[in-house]
Amino acid sequence: MTATIPDMLNQRSCVGHQHLERTALVLHHLRPLARGGKDVTETNGIWMCPNFHVSVHTILDELEKEAMRGPASTPNNVIRQLNEKWRMTFPVIARGIAYKGWQMYGGEMLAGRWNRSVELWTTDGTPTDIGVLPYSQVMHLSRIRKRLLGVERRL
Repeated sequence: MTATIPDMLNQRSCVGHQHLERTALVLHHLRPLARGGKDVTETNGIWMCPNFHVSVHTILDELEKEAMRGPASTPNNVIRQLNEKWRMTFPVIARGIAYKGWQMYGGEMLAGRWNRSVELWTTDGTPTDIGVLPYSQVMHLSRIRKRLLGVERRL
């Protein structure tokens, strides 16, 4: 049985660990929205507590930094390079979720497709510079622009 969004907002366990008290869960997109992921819960989402969510994004951000540092021919090579460093820092489940997401877009990033996005936003869509809007706001403005352009074409 699939849990509904209201069910997931007040749980004692997330995908990473159990909580003693009920806690709100957040939706983690396996392939980050800021890296071309779709906002589809069934195929690109996992519910987790905010602390666990930060851990997964920290690993993803480090994978990207490692990929930018030197030559790595495949996403798996980047994982291997970073795995020893993070083995004792983050739980296996957090690393596994981050690695799965990285494998979804890492090859494109290694080919240079997401370089501009990496410069502007972290994997959770947070701006890397004070003059940059959050990724979610940029996408919202983009949707509005597309609607307005569609209206103009019909006139």
